[in-house]
Amino acid sequence: MLALYRDPLILERGFQRSAYVTQYEDGFKIDFNLWPVELLKQIVSEPQLWKEFDAGYQVLIDKDNLTAGLKSPTYRAYIPTPPTETQYHARIESFFLDTTYVAKFLWRDDLVAAKYILDDSLKHNHLLPMFEWHIEIHHDWSLKLGPYGRGLKRRLRPDLWAELEQTYTGAELESNWTALFRTVSLMRRVATEVGEAMGFRYPDEMEQRVTKYLNWVKDLDRNLATLD
Repeated sequence: MLALYRDPLILERGFQRSAYVTQYEDGFKIDFNLWPVELLKQIVSEPQLWKEFDAGYQVLIDKDNLTAGLKSPTYRAYIPTPPTETQYHARIESFFLDTTYVAKFLWRDDLVAAKYILDDSLKHNHLLPMFEWHIEIHHDWSLKLGPYGRGLKRRLRPDLWAELEQTYTGAELESNWTALFRTVSLMRRVATEVGEAMGFRYPDEMEQRVTKYLNWVKDLDRNLATLD
């Protein structure tokens, strides 16, 4: 065995379960869960198939016939569904709120914190879901996309991928400011296209006000004792 990850005990529907991820040196990898029998019985008896099973399953060995009542999977468990207008605007508003944290951390020359928000929160929490909506719109909400943006390059329109690449940078302070504004520009572009397809209005006024604030922070005297 090369490496092992152990999940802590998880409480699931009143029962404890645990999970393991094992990686072997020959490239073989096994993820497995340990469940009490009563938890499986409860899952089988529920009217709707549990998400992990609905994504697809295959029973290999069941000597006690415990899985006989499992419903057939639809394979749609992890396919995104169309957002409501409220969800659309909430995603954009959360994105722009987090841009203010990037600006503050960059002004303070707090690179690790700034990069965390810039490359994790902005991209994975906000921009990636917008990309997923954009992709699903053009595939009739039928694709199961990979986690963490896996496979995104194959699915995303080439011009959008090229623009995404330009939002990544190294440790230099000024280049991270540039990456921040490029990320804002990319969110505007993708969210506008999603909004037009869904019949939602992109919040131009909010973006303009936030961008003005970001520029204000960027131009502040770095010798000030505090940003506030």
